Amino acid sequence: MSLVIRVVARLFLAFGETVTGFDGAPMSVAEARVYADRGWGRWVLVAAALEALEQAQSQPAQEPPQDTPPPTPTPTPTPTP
Repeated sequence: MSLVIRVVARLFLAFGETVTGFDGAPMSVAEARVYADRGWGRWVLVAAALEALEQAQSQPAQEPPQDTPPPTPTPTPTPTP
């Protein structure tokens, strides 16, 4: 498998895609930054996207407040005869 194919496969894994026939680890933000630092402009966006994804995954899921009452139903007007 060529280097380019391996890099792309690892990138797909980092974004949660399935890559059949590839057992490698997902690409990290640090690795994407290495490519960006080489002056490869597209990798700047890739590194930023991976960083945003990593931050979103590291934050705990927000649960709705438990003390909020259920919404009050809106009354429907009834026609008068």
